Amino acid sequence: MRELKEYPTLQKVLREAQRVTIFCGAGVSCSLSDSMVTWYSWLKRGLEYIDDNKKRHVEEKLAHGNLLDVAGDLIRFSKDKNQYGKWMNDSFLGLSIKNVPFAECFQKLQHLGDIVATTNYDMLLEEATVTGTLTYNQPNKILDVIRQDGEPKIIHIHGAYNQTESIDDIIADNTQYDKIIGNIGAQFLQNLLSINPIIFVGCGQTMDDPNISKLISFAKDHLNIDVPYFYLCKNDDDISELGSHIEPVIYGDSYSDLPLFFTEMVDYRLQQRFKDSKIIEITPYSLPSLTRRGLDLYYYANQQSIDFAGREDELKQIKDFVHSSEDFMWWAITGAAGMGKSRLALEVLRHLSTDWFGFFTKEKVNIADIERFEPFNHTIIVIDNARSLLTANIITALMTVFDKSKFKLRIILLERDNIIQFRGWYHELINKMSEHEKMKFRANAYRLPEEVQFGDKPKPSKAFLNLKPLNETASLSIISGFCRLLGDQINQEKARRIYESYLKNIPETCHRPLFLEIFIEIWLDKEGDIKPMDKEGLFGYLIIKEEDRWLGLIDQNQEALKYLTKLISLACAVNYIDLLDLPETYKSYWENIQKVLSLKSGEQRRQRIAVVLRELSQQESLAPNILSPQYLDVIKAFIVHFYLDNEEYITFAKTAWDYGLDGFLPFTLFLSKALEDFAEYDSFQKMIEYLPEANYHYFYLAVLIRTMPDIRNLQQIENNLSKVSMDDELITANLIEAWFQLGYVYTTKDDYRKLEQCADQIMALCTETLKYEAAKNRKLGIELCIEHLNQFTNAFLNKRQYDVAERCIDYLVELQEVEAYRNDGGLSTEIAEVQKAAFICYTEDGDWDDALVKLKAIQKVCKKFPMDRDNAEIYVYCLRRTCFRFGEEKSWSDFKIWISALEELATIFPESSEIVGAYALALSNRISGTQSSTKEKIKKRNANDIH
Repeated sequence: MRELKEYPTLQKVLREAQRVTIFCGAGVSCSLSDSMVTWYSWLKRGLEYIDDNKKRHVEEKLAHGNLLDVAGDLIRFSKDKNQYGKWMNDSFLGLSIKNVPFAECFQKLQHLGDIVATTNYDMLLEEATVTGTLTYNQPNKILDVIRQDGEPKIIHIHGAYNQTESIDDIIADNTQYDKIIGNIGAQFLQNLLSINPIIFVGCGQTMDDPNISKLISFAKDHLNIDVPYFYLCKNDDDISELGSHIEPVIYGDSYSDLPLFFTEMVDYRLQQRFKDSKIIEITPYSLPSLTRRGLDLYYYANQQSIDFAGREDELKQIKDFVHSSEDFMWWAITGAAGMGKSRLALEVLRHLSTDWFGFFTKEKVNIADIERFEPFNHTIIVIDNARSLLTANIITALMTVFDKSKFKLRIILLERDNIIQFRGWYHELINKMSEHEKMKFRANAYRLPEEVQFGDKPKPSKAFLNLKPLNETASLSIISGFCRLLGDQINQEKARRIYESYLKNIPETCHRPLFLEIFIEIWLDKEGDIKPMDKEGLFGYLIIKEEDRWLGLIDQNQEALKYLTKLISLACAVNYIDLLDLPETYKSYWENIQKVLSLKSGEQRRQRIAVVLRELSQQESLAPNILSPQYLDVIKAFIVHFYLDNEEYITFAKTAWDYGLDGFLPFTLFLSKALEDFAEYDSFQKMIEYLPEANYHYFYLAVLIRTMPDIRNLQQIENNLSKVSMDDELITANLIEAWFQLGYVYTTKDDYRKLEQCADQIMALCTETLKYEAAKNRKLGIELCIEHLNQFTNAFLNKRQYDVAERCIDYLVELQEVEAYRNDGGLSTEIAEVQKAAFICYTEDGDWDDALVKLKAIQKVCKKFPMDRDNAEIYVYCLRRTCFRFGEEKSWSDFKIWISALEELATIFPESSEIVGAYALALSNRISGTQSSTKEKIKKRNANDIH
């Protein structure tokens, strides 16, 4: 089989044409049905359905190649014998799809809006695409298809035969061809050929398909064609009659190569067409066109010329994940910034089989666009930054979309943190889902993340694919490849010297592919004269070197560079800036740059600005006057830190919150990642200490929730949280969550006094939430408060701080009496769980008086919800411990009280082995205790008799 890349003109059409007409000949039916259903074979078969005395006459015409005359005779003679219907049925009704992959290609074309036309009479294309039939007699409906006003259908240029649908308007002989030329509808169909590029598929040699020959002749002689035509053919096909406007495309040496080549062609078109999707950021076939200078060398999508090195085991694991049998699965790739997560994911997409499609989602996605997405293949979707505010919504929308399709879905989440901890990124993600969505998501994890409880120490997860530093072989391969990218051909001996210097001078915490590549550039620049450096030294060198390139754009003017770096810093933080719509301070920076460069109005000025913006953004500008740097996130963060003075931290944060042209999400993500990567820098610590205006509180809280463990000045955060206004339920929910995260950080520091203050704040917020008029607002806030107070209470109980724990429990019990939640069984169960935890702590400390108070509280809950099994099982656990205790002490009157309660529950829930088993165990304890008591009495009586 030939390769598609041998035909760049065809590739260009497939890549750029809005619509293409796929014109199918008899070869398509042959390939679909694995049968010889050419026009010639149809005529040969027709001889069986006419009188013998007429066969010889028709056979002579057939031998001389007068096929159109033969068709006319066969139709006329078979009808005279009432055999026409049998001939047609025997020829077409028995055909069925045998080549399923080839058939699926035609299904995929529907998603592109391309037109599928054919000269075949059979219904194989309809069967392949599960669509309807249109013929030349239905020009209005065909017009609907062309306008995309109606559902896609198969257009039969020369009619169709379908006994089931009573369709029979085939064009086969000279008379019929003459009539179609004068038919307005038919002429419309011929003109259809001039609207879009046409690809003739399976049309074979013109001697086998004279109707195709007629059509091509008509198009060449009568139409003014200004769009390309392509004719797919075998290597030995006679194409001498093709006009110069029809480009032959040889698909291979045999007919069996046609489906394979056509499949590659369709998949290529699909991949190229979706590169401009509203949800697709990057595919392996639509990588950004970058200039490969300076900082853009380190952008993962721009390193395709470097052979991918290492990660063989990871690639195998991901391949196994992709090809698992389930319809939907997800997995996470984790690793520090610069460890190569995105590059690995892109490598996976590059080597997908043709029945899979893959892409990275855009960072900011409209959920409505996802809901409109129509899957056309098994699909791998990579979501970078799993902790984004939108990730949960994106995942649930994708699950819904693919549930309605027949295609498999694989989601790969990219996240830096491999640590599993309570309220870590994974738990934060699933807690944004509904219970049903959460259950489905967890059930379809390739490896289910570990469960953690409040107070558990953070630990590395075994569920995610966590990337480690590359081994020596892979590192040497990267060194050689990156040196070639920099224009330096090195030998293995020099590559090893670079590697050994890297190990010697770079700390292990920086042993990542990104830092290795930066080090290579520094080593080559300094000719090996390297001193130990950390990540600040690596990035600092890179930025200083980049300044030289920037200076070249602004006439080596240092004053202009000072202003330019301020603009670049803001663009890095908020995704992009518009030079015609800048904050006041930054307007002056841009005005000063223009003065320094003597940029005057007119075309020359516009061209100069366009060049500067293109070079700074390292991509074709999104629009005139837009500056949008395409750097790695970690490099963007360092640029902002590098160019800000101490007194600018707060004002920069204020500007970034106020200015974002792309909404508040970009700066939210920027600040979150910057704190994770550079928590040691005062710049980002000061930015997070700044409380923005009320409009941005929701997003500010989102940053706090994600980065609380990285924040140093927690007291300032407390002050900020106390000033956040609760304008709606989402802000309230984030505020409660932020106080909870703050409390969690305090538990890791064993600061339970501060934890108590956080609990007080949550209780106060809960009280305020109760004042909301909207039930939805109350429900969201109350449920969060209950969940978090439960965790706090357990933490206090573990430390035996009973006074604080009891205050939280009392508040929870009060909530249970609020009218809106009085009959909420779920709420009662959560409160019973806390009472159970207190019960256990009291019994462990030997304080049975307080333990029985908790037992009676649980008893009250069970009586309120007598048929609630969850509550009953909590009650049973405590009852069993109580019965054993009184049994051991032989306090049978107390024992009798509580075993009666167990007996009652066992009667209500006879199907519960846990409840019935607890009752049986307690009862056996009573029997053994009684027997023991009787033996003691007998021994005592015998002793008295002896005495």
